[in-house]
Amino acid sequence: MTQIIFFKRNGVLNGFRAEGHAGFSCRGKDIVCSAISMLTTNTVNSLTELNHEEVSLVVEDGLLEVHLLTNREPSSIVLLKSLELGISSIQAEYGKKYCTVDYKEENANVKA
Repeated sequence: MTQIIFFKRNGVLNGFRAEGHAGFSCRGKDIVCSAISMLTTNTVNSLTELNHEEVSLVVEDGLLEVHLLTNREPSSIVLLKSLELGISSIQAEYGKKYCTVDYKEENANVKA
């Protein structure tokens, strides 16, 4: 199962953590894992390349964690909300057996 945690700072989306493998199908044919990977990767690329946000980024096998460090442009919040919508749609379509969504409020005084 892939666990997605959306981080909020002062109630506003500020990043996310995607961890695990969906397990919908075998490696290379897992459409749920592929969809999650594409959505999360595209979000990171859009934040950094299009919006020029500085991010804290952790990438390991089966783990992607991103926190906005600067700007927090309104369009960056929209990108994170778009990711939230896409991930929530995957969870609704395929179920919590393969993808779960949760939220965590971060302390505004602590940098990621």
